[in-house]
Amino acid sequence: MRGHRHSHQFLVLVLAVLLTGLPVIGNPAEFIGVAKANGKAEVNGTALPGERNVYSGDRLSTQQEATVTLECTSPDKLLLGPNSQVRVDKQGESMVVNLERGVVNFRSAGKTRARIEAYGVEVRANRDSSSVAQVALLGPNKAQIAALRGSLEVATTSETITVPEGQAAMLSVQEEDDEDNRKPKGVGAGAGLTRGQKIAITLAVIGGAATAIALPLALDEDKEEVSPAGP
Repeated sequence: MRGHRHSHQFLVLVLAVLLTGLPVIGNPAEFIGVAKANGKAEVNGTALPGERNVYSGDRLSTQQEATVTLECTSPDKLLLGPNSQVRVDKQGESMVVNLERGVVNFRSAGKTRARIEAYGVEVRANRDSSSVAQVALLGPNKAQIAALRGSLEVATTSETITVPEGQAAMLSVQEEDDEDNRKPKGVGAGAGLTRGQKIAITLAVIGGAATAIALPLALDEDKEEVSPAGP
């Protein structure tokens, strides 16, 4: 009889531990948000059906005609376009979006930054207002950073420039002139560039020389708290 009572108590203890751990899978401190797929998408190479929790270090990717929306714990929001891939990292209270392929839109009140690691370029929104930015890799040696709403800062290893609302920074990889050892204004060396290469940045008006890629990113101002989804 005593053995039965002990077995029952052990079973209750095990169930309590299991049920307590169900809501969050992963380190809560590294939780970034909840990803929702529209079409065929993956998280770390695994199919993303419906929705899934996203943690620091996760890689999101989409196939043709698919998108992924990432609702963050802050009011910030991310939309990954078709045939695209990003790695998301958490640094303190900020989220860093590392674009590896394709195009990504993000809405930020200052807590989200985007990077193109191959170019050594970082994109930051204005902390004083909610900004909407688009970062796109247009080819092996070309990228575009558009300020769809609010202004942006584009930082290279050598300088930082401001991109006003409605304009875009056009980035291109160029070969440096051996006869000129000085870096001209608007140029910075990226971490992924080979020796003798540089990043040239020019500003263009969206709708003129620059064309933003159409992505259906909602610009609502709702600031609902996002909690980890169930398993």
